[in-house]
Amino acid sequence: MDASAPERAEETRSVLERALASPELAGAPLLLLANKRDLAGPAGCTAALAALGPAGAEGAGERASRAFHACAHSGEGLREGLAWVVEAARAGRRARLLAERAAAQSERGP
Repeated sequence: MDASAPERAEETRSVLERALASPELAGAPLLLLANKRDLAGPAGCTAALAALGPAGAEGAGERASRAFHACAHSGEGLREGLAWVVEAARAGRRARLLAERAAAQSERGP
């Protein structure tokens, strides 16, 4: 999400709500990156994440979720965020669901 554009918070929230409701993403970890920290500053990033309301990390339900302040230009927050989501995906419920789905499909055959 663009932390320097608070006027787009509603659009971001709407997209996030649709993604969270998707059955294909059930159990997938949720990584929120408040981008453009260099322009918005830490307070702007915090406000941008708060503007997501219940759709944000707190509204992620049972899925693992985490928010990071980030700056794509400098790379700040990106490695940390990506490392977290990879680890969460490996260890999480989503990985188990996908493994179960793959096993069921292989039992049925081609």
